[in-house]
Amino acid sequence: MCCGCFHPNAATNVPCSDNGDCPGSQVCDQSQSTPVCVSSIADAGTVDGDQQAGQPCSQDSDCESTVCAETDGKCVDAGQSLFVATTGLDSNECSQTMPCATISRALQRAKGAYMDAFLIDGGTAVLISGEVVDFDGTDITFDPTKMHDHVVEAQGTDIRIEGMGFHGGMAETLRSDSDLSLHHVGVFDSTQGGIDCNGCTLHLLDSLVSGHAQFGVDARNDGSVSIHRSKIIGNAGGGVRVTTADFDISSSFFVQNGKGNGGAQAFAIANTTVTDPARFAFNTLSDNAAGGVSCGIPTTLSSDLFADNNGPVTGMCMARYSLFKNTNVPGMGNLTMVDPLFVNQAAGNYHIGAGSPAIDHADPMESEDTDYDGDPRPGGGNNDIGADEL
Repeated sequence: MCCGCFHPNAATNVPCSDNGDCPGSQVCDQSQSTPVCVSSIADAGTVDGDQQAGQPCSQDSDCESTVCAETDGKCVDAGQSLFVATTGLDSNECSQTMPCATISRALQRAKGAYMDAFLIDGGTAVLISGEVVDFDGTDITFDPTKMHDHVVEAQGTDIRIEGMGFHGGMAETLRSDSDLSLHHVGVFDSTQGGIDCNGCTLHLLDSLVSGHAQFGVDARNDGSVSIHRSKIIGNAGGGVRVTTADFDISSSFFVQNGKGNGGAQAFAIANTTVTDPARFAFNTLSDNAAGGVSCGIPTTLSSDLFADNNGPVTGMCMARYSLFKNTNVPGMGNLTMVDPLFVNQAAGNYHIGAGSPAIDHADPMESEDTDYDGDPRPGGGNNDIGADEL
């Protein structure tokens, strides 16, 4: 099910291994000796709006169906798509020329069971694609009159969402026990948590999780969490918590979390057993009323930047090649009691400025292709500490 693709502007030539590594609407050109992100595949012919299903694309207008699957970089057959528009009618057939008015009606047509909530229960994997630039555009808002807990709940169904914004929720905004992939998605303002990953596999790329009363992301029960180039901001209960869940988290900002609960953390590891992988690298944690990172198992933090949190790291955390503005934390290569020189911390700009001690000081044993903005790493002789590469 698709209703468009987002296509923000971004720099090209970012190193990549697949389309999901690329910023904005770009695709990974694997025909090159060193694959990089490009606006369109050069040897795929002219992209002129006549591309058939399965052909490369970078935006909706590239495709005959007007549907480009952003994370795949391929056109989707209009006959396999359901179209939704605020100008549509739920009495329509959800076609390109006669769109439905609500996603719940489109789900009825796709799965044969009508529920006026975004509940996907078993069956074929679903792609939901919208048109969002800077997290403002295709928004879905929780309707409290329908007596459902979540804006989106996936049970036994793999779901991929791109270019959408989701607001509210009586419980968490999004909930899944399967494979949940979010690419350029905003998750906002639940009275409880943002994303509830109950044994699910969560992929969060180029996304924003903000304004929740509890944790922004809560993953548990042998789940798996991948968060890259994302911002976890202003979640009162804390940023991200993982409990018996694998995680790979990098090039992301954790800022202004925990204001409603000083005992929470920007990132909390509550694993009862050591899991693999367990990677937390190239992240920036700042202005969290909660602490920085709490480790319930021995965990190495690498190339992370900590500034003005309610304490840096606790538990069994071990840091290396990381920067701590306010505290002396032992560890190989750590920089302590130094100002990272953010561009404008008071205005919420946590990018590092010229002359920052974080420049070129990241762990030489830790690799990362891009920073939060999709800019290539390293930008100089070595990678920079934190989510931003100057």
